[in-house]
Amino acid sequence: MKPSRRRGWRLGLAGLLAMPGVAAAEQLAPSGSDFGGIGLLQTRTARFQDDGGISLGASIVDQYLRYYLNVQPLPFLEATFRYTEVDNRDFGGSFREADEESFKDRGADLKLLLLKEGKYRPQVALGLQDGLGTGLFSSEYLVASKRYYDLDFSLGLAWGYLGNGASLKNPFVHFSEAFRARDAEVGRGGLALFSNYFTGDTVGLFGGVSWHTPLDGLVLKLEYDGNDYRSEPLSNIFRQKTPLNVGLVYSPAGFVELSAGLERGNVGMVRLALRGNFKDKGPTKFDAPPPALKIRPKRPPPTGATALPELVAKPGPRLLADPPPVAPRARQGRDVGGDDLAATLQGLFDRLEESGVRVEEVDLGGAEALVHVAIANQAMAAEQADAILAAVLPDLPASIARLTLVQRDNKGLLATVTVDRDAAADAAIVDHLYDDLEARGYRVAQLDMREDEVELVVEAAAGADGDLQQAAASVLAALPVPAQRLIFVRIAGDAVSERLVLSRDDIQRAQRIASLFDGLEASGFDVGRFEIERDRAQLTLTAAEHMPDSSFQVAARLIDEHAPEPLDELTVIGVRAGLETTRFTWRRREDETQQDAAAAGASAGADRAPSPPVRQLSPEARQAIVAAIVRDLNHEGFAVDAVRLDRLRATAFVTPTRFRQTARNIGRAARVLANNAPGTVEELTVVTLSSGLETARVTLMRKDLEAAEQALGSSDEIWAHARFEPPEGAWPPATTTPEDADRNPERYPDFSWSFRPGVAQFVGGREGLLLYQVFISADASLELARGLSIGGAVSYDLFGNFDELNTPSDSQLPRVRSDIQEYLRAARLSLGRLQADYLFQPAPDWFARLSGGIFEQMYGGFSGEVLWRPYGSRLAFGVDINRVRQRDFDQRLAFRDYQVTTGHFNLYYKLPVYDLLFEVHAGQFLAGDRGAQFVLSRRFESGVRAGVWATFTDVPFAVFGEGSFDKGFFVSVPFDVFLPESSRRSSSFGFRPLTRDGGQLVTVGKRLFPLVDVGNVDRIMDDWSRLLE
Repeated sequence: MKPSRRRGWRLGLAGLLAMPGVAAAEQLAPSGSDFGGIGLLQTRTARFQDDGGISLGASIVDQYLRYYLNVQPLPFLEATFRYTEVDNRDFGGSFREADEESFKDRGADLKLLLLKEGKYRPQVALGLQDGLGTGLFSSEYLVASKRYYDLDFSLGLAWGYLGNGASLKNPFVHFSEAFRARDAEVGRGGLALFSNYFTGDTVGLFGGVSWHTPLDGLVLKLEYDGNDYRSEPLSNIFRQKTPLNVGLVYSPAGFVELSAGLERGNVGMVRLALRGNFKDKGPTKFDAPPPALKIRPKRPPPTGATALPELVAKPGPRLLADPPPVAPRARQGRDVGGDDLAATLQGLFDRLEESGVRVEEVDLGGAEALVHVAIANQAMAAEQADAILAAVLPDLPASIARLTLVQRDNKGLLATVTVDRDAAADAAIVDHLYDDLEARGYRVAQLDMREDEVELVVEAAAGADGDLQQAAASVLAALPVPAQRLIFVRIAGDAVSERLVLSRDDIQRAQRIASLFDGLEASGFDVGRFEIERDRAQLTLTAAEHMPDSSFQVAARLIDEHAPEPLDELTVIGVRAGLETTRFTWRRREDETQQDAAAAGASAGADRAPSPPVRQLSPEARQAIVAAIVRDLNHEGFAVDAVRLDRLRATAFVTPTRFRQTARNIGRAARVLANNAPGTVEELTVVTLSSGLETARVTLMRKDLEAAEQALGSSDEIWAHARFEPPEGAWPPATTTPEDADRNPERYPDFSWSFRPGVAQFVGGREGLLLYQVFISADASLELARGLSIGGAVSYDLFGNFDELNTPSDSQLPRVRSDIQEYLRAARLSLGRLQADYLFQPAPDWFARLSGGIFEQMYGGFSGEVLWRPYGSRLAFGVDINRVRQRDFDQRLAFRDYQVTTGHFNLYYKLPVYDLLFEVHAGQFLAGDRGAQFVLSRRFESGVRAGVWATFTDVPFAVFGEGSFDKGFFVSVPFDVFLPESSRRSSSFGFRPLTRDGGQLVTVGKRLFPLVDVGNVDRIMDDWSRLLE
């Protein structure tokens, strides 16, 4: 019988590989297997959950009760963590009596996508089952899956457990005899079983098919099992009547999966799973809308014989900083109604009929406009229809996001073409970019967009425009992404002939200077020497003979308003006939109502100080504006440290308390500044704080915010002109708030408190799968000054089953964690934390923390940390040192004798893919052992962060005990994933197979990297689309 099986499965494999992918475009939801991974029943398929998918479930098959957690941390990787109870064996592996604990095993699986499904090729995956655990159910497999309509076929080869009914020779034996023997002994767990991978004298075939029935949510499965159940772990032997297993899966809702089946021909199976996705942002948020933005009235042009009308660029060739702008009007549309709407529709009819199309009907329902047309002469090509729709779309109301052209002939419906407003705008921008480059003689060879940087490689024709800077500036201005830096590479053949790096800051600065010079020259001045450094500038102007000396003062006013940076000191030198005739200097201070002026040289009529370019506020008016800003910011959920006003910029130093997204906080705070600041203020700077530390300094242009409010711009245009600056530092340790800022006298001290429920859990012990304790915690915090605070938490146990913990520690190391059960059972009322912190910034890009008190459930003491995090960088590096002592079991104020010094060098690196964060913490741990902890985590769009860690120290695996080394996974979930309103709070859940004493860290609150990372440029960019919410 076995040879015939082999021939049949070979024919099946050949047919599977040759099967075309008919109707594969429709995505069919995969379902789980008995072991938790995506598969059929006992076996796996090459299918995966959606990226970020998570499934929590349990299955029962005969003597096996399995609990599992299956996650899809990356699109190509599946991980399964499993806890198995063997009901007929005791904890020692012998036959179990009725009053004895059943045997419990922990395991972990991985599955890797090797090849994605194509029209003719199957999807292929490689998997390890129990390859990271004790190895009781260890197996390796290679599986292929191919879809045909509603049928999904799978076929694979298995080594080890899944192939115990093997009938084929292991192909790897031909390469080495080392692959022939497979170790059947159970390990201590925790180590990768490399010596067992793909070993064994034979391999087994497995496979099957799943049918997604017409009944929504119902899937039927048929499986050929490669295991004969004669070599089960712990000397179990099960009878198998047939290798065919059958089952069904029913999903009455998207989050639940019910399964039942008949396996081995003689035993039943039932399984329940709950499903979700880390990317799910939760229910719709009913947050209060942002404050309506007050639009400034347009300033009338200045009058007077000597006044310059305005700075108008004189005609001439475009400058480096002045590429042709891309109007955002196509993206935003128009706000029309009434007679305007009728005129708009008439214009739509006219433009379409000019293109040879007769309009029969227009339906403007909802966000989509349907235009029914009849073909007058001949069928219109799709690309012509796209062009027509893209041209018409900007004239439609802003509420219409899509325009669909429905073409009909005398037989009825012929075709439809849909254009999306955003897609049309982006396509127009890209088309403009390519057209402009082609007009200059450049051909685009490669375009690479990554985060805030774009690299463009072009080939130049023989007659190409040689101005590479002008071409690069044009590209950077037209890009439809939030690009801040452009790498423009010109190649000739296979060699790079020229390379230019250009940033938006460079362009904006050069643009303002060019506009300044053009306007002065168009107004009759010759510009001589111009020097500008930070907030000081000096300019030499030569005036025509007929211009009075007072014209220099008016020119100075315009220079001050249009300078690339706000000026606190401006010196204007007037020259006539080659001789200096006038010199005056203005110095501005916030608390002065007039400016100092000093004249040098001979000047008729220059005996009076010139009028200040921008009228200064009285102290009373200034205080009223600051008070209004503080009040409105408080209403929007910000704690305000200070507000600074000068002529052109308003700055707010705020701690957000409502929203997690830094971009959203910046947008709301900027609105408040714009609604209260004087009309002369053009730059709105928001400095966000976290526990007193600056996390970001972002400056928005007020005119861009106003344009977006009027549907004449968007967050993209605001990004293009925004400025991102690193947090400032100060030494000796002090505030980074400028001395001339108005501090909020009510900010400190600030007391806050809250009650919250909580659950402590202990997973995977001998006493049961889950031991838990539900408690309520009272949290309180007192901020005494910026960066200086005291916080604490007291908890009271409500109910749970921690009293069942009865396994004493057998650790050979100091019992720094393995005595955790003593803390869990000792007292219902406990002091969980009482910690004082001082956080400060000694220098730019440097952050520091000093802490003391009770840090956590088991330890208290003193802690210090320093972090270097260059703003905008993927890399951060820090050092921490802690002197701690173990607390008494009752968790009050007393301590035990054990004390230790721990310290680590900490490395953080953000990988450029999938928002991954890699951490290394190398140093001395709580038990005095030395080594390093490695952490890899991913942040999803919802704010959920999930990751794994592993710690390797100088403690031998045998001394460490079961598990070999410390490892586990964690998930941090924002509260607003479950709530109908936004929240900054989150909760973390960590799971480690065992609590041992090696490789253990002390838990100290307010670690620096998580506090300051929220304001990094990449985090702001991720949520920039929410700036205007």
